[in-house]
This record gives sequence, C-alpha cells and structure tokens, in this order.
Amino acid sequence: MKKTWVERQINTYHTRLQSLVYERSINEELGAPVVSPLFIFLTLWPQLQKEQLDEQAMIPALAVGAAKCSFEVHDNVTLDAVEERDQLTVLAGDHYSGIYYQILAEHRQFKRIGQFSQAIMAVNEARTTYRFEQQLTPERWLHYVKEIEVRLLETLYEDSEQAAYIPLLSIAYSLYLLQQNSERWGLQQLSEKERRTLQQNLEIQFENQAKHLSMTASEQDFWLGRVTVQQKEGEFIVI
Repeated sequence: MKKTWVERQINTYHTRLQSLVYERSINEELGAPVVSPLFIFLTLWPQLQKEQLDEQAMIPALAVGAAKCSFEVHDNVTLDAVEERDQLTVLAGDHYSGIYYQILAEHRQFKRIGQFSQAIMAVNEARTTYRFEQQLTPERWLHYVKEIEVRLLETLYEDSEQAAYIPLLSIAYSLYLLQQNSERWGLQQLSEKERRTLQQNLEIQFENQAKHLSMTASEQDFWLGRVTVQQKEGEFIVI
C-alpha cells in the first residue's frame, strides 16, 4: 500500500466531505468540522484494500463522514446548552446529521438509510449513557469506544462485505486513543496501571487479528496510526 496514494485518497475524500457539509454561517462561527485522518482512513479501508475507489461505494462512505461530523460537534455542547454558541453547535450537528440522509436519498440508497439510522441511534444512546457514567472501568471505556467511535464504521464494513475486519476496528481505535494519551470517553479516569495493562492486551489482540487477516506491515501501520498523517494548509500529508 503506497503512502502517497493513500494520502491522495484521504485528501480527496476530505475535500469532498467538507464541500458536502459546508454551510457558510456555521463555518464562519464554528470553523469547518474536524474528522481525524485515522477515521477517514478506516472509512475508506473497504476501498483502499482493493486499491481502487468506486463512486457507488463512496456515497455511503461520505454519509458516514457527515454523521461523524454531527457527533463531533454535538460532543462539544454542554449539558444545559444555554449559551448562544452551544445552541449554534446543536444546529450545526443537526445540519451535518441531515446531510447523511440527504446524500443517501439522492442516490436512492434507501436500504442504507435504514441501516445507518439504526447505527446512529445506537451511537446517540451510548453518548447519552456516557454523560451520566458514574465510575468508568477499562471494560466500560472499551464499550464506549466501540459503540461511539466505530459503530458507524462497523455498519459500513457490514454493508461493504468487509465484516472480517470489524473486530479489528475497536481494537485499533482503542490502541490509537491510548497511544495518543487521549481524553476521549474518560480515558484519563483510568489509572496508569489500568491503561498500561489495557494497551498490552489490545496489542496482543491486534497482532493476532492482523495475522489472521494476513495484513501487511504497511497496512498495520496505517490502522494503528503509526503512519503520521498531519494536516497542513488544508491538506493531509503522510510523513
């Protein structure tokens, strides 16, 4: 898997997604929605691993990206949401959420609307539950990563007949967040020992799954975010 080719596909997708969800007033007040390059890579994986991108397959991939934009902005809203900026953020999230439906409907992909709607409902339920989580454990943290970060990707992989890679999604994304020392879903509430043990266990699981799927070293690096993809002047570059 050539890094420059992957870089080009990530940028093409990112450009199309930003154009798809663009709304002048939202962008001026809140900025463009942010989707991580790792999420984009995993969204494109069903096509990247075939080393060809198909326009029909790109439609649900863009729908997933639009829904992800909605989740990202909604996660920035405070519980009371009384500030004007909070209210605009809610509206922005609703706007992005509507885009996923619009693009699928325009291309008459009605079956996928139902599939992704169920996934979105599950994500929203998990996000709500997390807000009232009293005591986070490593198991609960993994649950939230799976249900919130990768649930849409799981649905996409099922739809793309790439179900064999589904177990790898939550493992890889969890490892990425651990390695980034992220604060996502209360990771910092876990003790250093808990995080270290969790990472070790996930690394073993990833290695076993990758071996089972006959993944190349390059593919594994991309999945784990070891290939650094940075945004520079509006574009992602692989370094």
